[in-house]
Amino acid sequence: MDKFFISLDSAPERSAAFQRLNAHVPDIVPFKGLEASTVDIAAMKQAGLVAESCLFSPAALADALNHVSLWGTVMQSGTGAYVFDDRTVLCRNFVEASEDIIAKLPANWDIVCWNWAGDNVMQYELLPGITHATTMYFQDSVQKHVEDFNTVGMASLPFRLVQMFGFGSYAISPSGAAKLIKSCLPLKTEEVLHYCLGGQMLEATDLSILLNRYYMDISAFVCVPPLSLSDTSAPV
Repeated sequence: MDKFFISLDSAPERSAAFQRLNAHVPDIVPFKGLEASTVDIAAMKQAGLVAESCLFSPAALADALNHVSLWGTVMQSGTGAYVFDDRTVLCRNFVEASEDIIAKLPANWDIVCWNWAGDNVMQYELLPGITHATTMYFQDSVQKHVEDFNTVGMASLPFRLVQMFGFGSYAISPSGAAKLIKSCLPLKTEEVLHYCLGGQMLEATDLSILLNRYYMDISAFVCVPPLSLSDTSAPV
């Protein structure tokens, strides 16, 4: 599968850090992302990409459209892809571990997330058909060691994803790309029921929140423990 990382002209230092920290993973190609400063919301609405109800900030809109654009590439090519944002740090054995994870997935898998926002809860099927579980990790501790994660070997398992926060490190299949494009476009702001937060309703103000409405409707998975971490000290 192809591997892409979203690279922004406005943040060359983040692209350089990504390439330095993930040099052990070959063939990751930069994908030139849309900048928040260049988002033409009126044009996006006219093109049917953004609904009138959408209250995403320009930065959230640009981020969402970058992922949507890559989904379109995957759908049209018929070949799955890995996608990373430029704050991702991959574990030392990411190539082998991620290939092992994908080999364990059912043939009709749509998306598998390598990570989630550790300072918030993620819910997954611990025992299929029996019980869900929620998990989080201590973000402050993680950030002290995030740049060393590329020296750590990980053994992980895939679980059916229910809901999570944070979105930027995953593999997606052509079927998954088609389903998410159909579900998410036009981008919109709406109330999303969060089982992972005890039934709390949150307004979708970015793609990460909006996706929580759809994970249970598709063949979505998450790795536990994660195979990547996000350097949250890098400016957004």
